[in-house]
Amino acid sequence: MVKKYDYIDRLPKIPVKLFEGTRTEYTGQLDTGGETTLGVYSAPVEKWDLVKIKDHTTNELVLVEAAAAGNEGNFIHGIIIDDPIGSDTVTATGGTPAAAQRRTATMAVFAIGTKEMTVSANAAIAPGDQVGADENETNEIMTLTAYASVATNGGLYSLGYGAAGQSVPVAINGGFYHPAD
Repeated sequence: MVKKYDYIDRLPKIPVKLFEGTRTEYTGQLDTGGETTLGVYSAPVEKWDLVKIKDHTTNELVLVEAAAAGNEGNFIHGIIIDDPIGSDTVTATGGTPAAAQRRTATMAVFAIGTKEMTVSANAAIAPGDQVGADENETNEIMTLTAYASVATNGGLYSLGYGAAGQSVPVAINGGFYHPAD
């Protein structure tokens, strides 16, 4: 019999906002009397769901969505390790919650580590962009500068959106692209 191991506790963990599609409200009767209203999402994210980074342009926000079946070509960035929390009493039924109303959870990032880096003055970085060296830099980890749209490096990618000069969380996934000298 093969022994089972679980190393999720060794992965870096970050708080994330959940993109769960539209929210529909239902009002129902409680067994103890009275009514209650429940919000149901069209694409809910729950504990142990595999997730991917959602493309967006809100600074200092890591937004994830479920890695749906049929999207096997998409990169999976992590797994939700706790029950999502949050109460959205603002979004009208049939609407998509704004950032402030989205539920929050903890994601274990499929990486060896994460590091805050400053976005270069060249361009903004979108969530999921690979970041790394440009023609003038050879080691972005040492300078803590993130450059977007570089040649495939397979090692560093942005977890959020960052305009030039802003801070963005970067996943360090092993390997690193180094341009030819």
